[in-house]
Amino acid sequence: MGRDYTVITPENVALKYEIAGIGSRFLALLIDTCLQAAVILGIYYSLELLGVDSFHVEIAISSFSISLLVGLLLLGVFFVFFGYHFFFELTMNGQTIGKKIARIRVRQEGGYAPGFWNILLRNLIRPIDFFPSFYALGVAAMFVSKKAKRLGDYVAGTIVVKESSTTKLKGFLTAEEARKENAGETKGEAVLVDRPWLSQIIAALTPEEYQILRELSRRRKTLTNFSSLAKEALVRIAARFAQADPGAYESAIMKIQTMTGEELEEILQVIVDRWGGV
Repeated sequence: MGRDYTVITPENVALKYEIAGIGSRFLALLIDTCLQAAVILGIYYSLELLGVDSFHVEIAISSFSISLLVGLLLLGVFFVFFGYHFFFELTMNGQTIGKKIARIRVRQEGGYAPGFWNILLRNLIRPIDFFPSFYALGVAAMFVSKKAKRLGDYVAGTIVVKESSTTKLKGFLTAEEARKENAGETKGEAVLVDRPWLSQIIAALTPEEYQILRELSRRRKTLTNFSSLAKEALVRIAARFAQADPGAYESAIMKIQTMTGEELEEILQVIVDRWGGV
């Protein structure tokens, strides 16, 4: 059974998670391991089809050469098993293919999406979690942890949580509400045209980040430090995408820092209106 975990963000928004249990994490790991094995088998059979084993070399292979070959093969296997988790967790906001199917996701303990170093650290410790066989040490650590954390999670400051099933329903609109909605859409389109980077942020926004921005938008009239909180939240989210296009997002972060309270209200409203949900 999953355990609840509540995070209070720097914006004073409470995020409630359900910690992913050993069962769902094992399912994700099983799927990922099968996919990794398929990749390795695919490489092996591709080499066979290319006739690598049919070449006749008349030179005797020294024991050093054999050791080197075995070493390179083991190194290749390590990169498949390590690189798989690192690559997908980095590019899929804390998910691998197995985690996506099992509906679980890696998060920072503070509630935000994991960064490069979080993902790198948790996967560097993966071989230790694997010891002595098939994650025995990692499973033992999860049993004694209230947050079901393996050793890699302790080092990286991460947790694995279940994904929420959220559906947004605006309901039926009156004629007056429809007119206001259309006016808002037109205004929102103008905001997006002026700030093309905002569309990419909306498309890749996580449910937790959306919840934080929605709460800030809702409380914008009562928060005396609304502008600083909104800037901090937007800069943190924008910085997560800086790896893909450093120049564009550095420029975006500079623009966010100089925005007025009115501009920030406008941007948050566009995000709340246009985000597609989970």
